[in-house]
Amino acid sequence: MNHEWDFASVFLHADALLVGAIGTVRLFLICLFTGLPLGLLVGLARTARSRWIYWPASAFVEFFRNTPVLVQILWFYYALPMLVPFEIAPLTAAALGIALNSAAFSAEIYRGGIQSIEPAQWEGAQALGMTRLATLRRIVLPQAIRRVLPALTNRAIEIFKMSTLAS
Repeated sequence: MNHEWDFASVFLHADALLVGAIGTVRLFLICLFTGLPLGLLVGLARTARSRWIYWPASAFVEFFRNTPVLVQILWFYYALPMLVPFEIAPLTAAALGIALNSAAFSAEIYRGGIQSIEPAQWEGAQALGMTRLATLRRIVLPQAIRRVLPALTNRAIEIFKMSTLAS
């Protein structure tokens, strides 16, 4: 067990490591700031009463939650250009795959947070004459966001970990 670690070769290529770290952080930020807000929209659609809104949102969530992220990234990079007449950059393919996957998972987090708000909150807002949109914006979402913040933080960590798949 007298092995000596030699990191000299790592430090010789610090510029390559810095480029990789910057790329990882860039992909993380792109996916974070697209996946989480899109997840909120899909989560709201999953609570909609209209089946024309609920079913497409449910299909989106089921598809992107039940396929691996690596398969999604490879599909966007290799299969999508065969279906549409344009090439897609590797960063764009990775960002699409990770952001849409994250949106599907965060949609369920948001949906759970919205459904965890007591029915009395909705009924009280209705008694005051508030519309459903006003109730969501002023009463339900502020409470739901506080409840789902730990899970969304975990989702952000997962996005950072998934960014390694883009290599």
